[in-house]
Amino acid sequence: MLIWSEVYPTWMSANVYGALHFSHTAAVWPAQGRYSFTVVTAMLDIGRGSWPSTQSRSYNTYLREFKQLLKMDVNLATYVDRKTQRFVHEQRKEMGNKTTTILVGMEDLPYFRYRGRIAEIMNSSEYKRDNELVALRLCRSYIPEYDILQLSKLYFLHRTILTNPFNTTYFVWMDGGYGHGHDIYPSDGSWIPKELLENPGRITFIERPPGVLHYEKVKDTMHK
Repeated sequence: MLIWSEVYPTWMSANVYGALHFSHTAAVWPAQGRYSFTVVTAMLDIGRGSWPSTQSRSYNTYLREFKQLLKMDVNLATYVDRKTQRFVHEQRKEMGNKTTTILVGMEDLPYFRYRGRIAEIMNSSEYKRDNELVALRLCRSYIPEYDILQLSKLYFLHRTILTNPFNTTYFVWMDGGYGHGHDIYPSDGSWIPKELLENPGRITFIERPPGVLHYEKVKDTMHK
């Protein structure tokens, strides 16, 4: 998931959808030059390695995927737990001036206060009745921590906008495991999202296939 936002965005402006592709132009902003955007990401261990096999993913797998993002030569704000903090420092030691690491735990996230209520709803017969997510045993239907972390992405983005550690104008959210290990990043680590710069004053959600239209026909059943 990737979300693009300008400082003090107009939340009611139109969203722009399109296929994600990376581009970079060294002649515009060289790797050592000034960047006008900050990439925001997070990596917290919520114990997914111990989940049922269909939804399980070890934390080492997450770190291998995260490593690709950490190679990006961009201003990077990372929200991590203690076990991930050292990993980020090691991977970003050559780009320390472009890296800020914020230590957080699940209990620090705004939605964590509702963890008990979320669990209560997930365990209720009303929630489970005719719920296709429960039938498929998808983690979002029975792991409160997963939903809390997913809902915190805009919180991380907003918090970084307020502190603005690199004094930039634009902010990009990227999942720590974006790409799931596939070779989708620029080989030299330099990325300039110039197409996104052409849409100032907007929040842009960039979708991956199959895209939102794929879910249009099932939107009435995805209600819980």
